[in-house]
Amino acid sequence: MHLVMMVVAVVCSYYIRTKYSASGGSWSERWQRAIALFLFPPLLLLTTSVAVVCMESQGHIVRFWDGWFAYGLAKLAVGEAAPKELGIALGFCFWVIVKLLISTLDANYLLKKINNYPQIDLEGFSAHLLNISDIFIAQVGFYHPKLVVSEGLLQLLDREHLEAVLLHEQAHYHYQDTFWFFWLGWIRDCTAWLPNTNVLYSELLALRELRADRWAINHVDSLILAESLLTVVTKPILVSPIACGAFNSTSQNLFVERIEALLKEPEDLLAPNWWLWIWLILAFSPLATIPLHHHLQA
Repeated sequence: MHLVMMVVAVVCSYYIRTKYSASGGSWSERWQRAIALFLFPPLLLLTTSVAVVCMESQGHIVRFWDGWFAYGLAKLAVGEAAPKELGIALGFCFWVIVKLLISTLDANYLLKKINNYPQIDLEGFSAHLLNISDIFIAQVGFYHPKLVVSEGLLQLLDREHLEAVLLHEQAHYHYQDTFWFFWLGWIRDCTAWLPNTNVLYSELLALRELRADRWAINHVDSLILAESLLTVVTKPILVSPIACGAFNSTSQNLFVERIEALLKEPEDLLAPNWWLWIWLILAFSPLATIPLHHHLQA
C-alpha cells in the first residue's frame, strides 16, 4: 500500500512536469503556471514521503520526532531489513534536509564574506563595495539582504542611470526576493531530476526580474532603466552567487524581453489567484492518510 503511494506520487510528479510548455500569455498567467508546476511535484513527493515514514514507524517508536529516522536505523541495527518504501521515503527526507543544510551554510558563508567588504553610502542606500572591475550589483542574503556593488559598475554608470539600477535592486528588497528564491533554489536542487525543473526555475527568475523592473519604473523613467540595462549587459559580468537578486542576471532572451517590457505599457505581474493556492494545498493530501492509517490500525 505504502509503496503504491510512493509510485503514484513519482508518476504524478513526472506527468505534471511534462505538461509544461512556454506557451506565452500575460505575466500573471505565466507566473501562476510556472509556480504551480514548479512547486506541486516536490511538495507531493515530500508530503508522501513524510506520510509513509510516519505510518511505517507507527507503533514502534514512542515519540513522533524519533519516528522520522530512528525506526529505520533501529531496523538496520538489529539486522532486519526495513521495508522498501520506508527506505525510499527516508532517503528522500534525508536528501532534502542535507540539501537545505548545504544551502544554508553556503548563504551564511557568503554573508560573512560580504561583511568584510567596505561599506559605503550610495545615493541614500547602504552598500558593500567590491573592489573589482567586473560589473555587479545585487541584493545578497536571506530575509534582510545586503546591497553589494562593484567598483566597475560605479565607474560605468552616471548618477541618473545608477539611481535607476538601485531602484531595481530596491524592488528585490521590497518583494523579499532573496528570501523566497532561497527556498525555490533549494527545491530546484532537491528535484533537479524531475522534468523541466531548470526551465521552470529560469521562468520564475525571468518573471522576478520583470516584476522588479515594473516596480522601478514607478519611480524612474522607463527609458533610463532600459538604457542602464543595455549598458550593463554589454560589459563583462560577475556570476551571481546563491541567495542573490542581481540586476544583470539576464540571459540574451530575457534581456530582449526586459527591454521590450520597459518600452511598452506595463502590465500587472502577480495578480492573486485563489485557485493556485487550492491546487497547491492538494499536494499536502497524503498527510491526511496518517490519521486514517492510525484509525485503521487501532
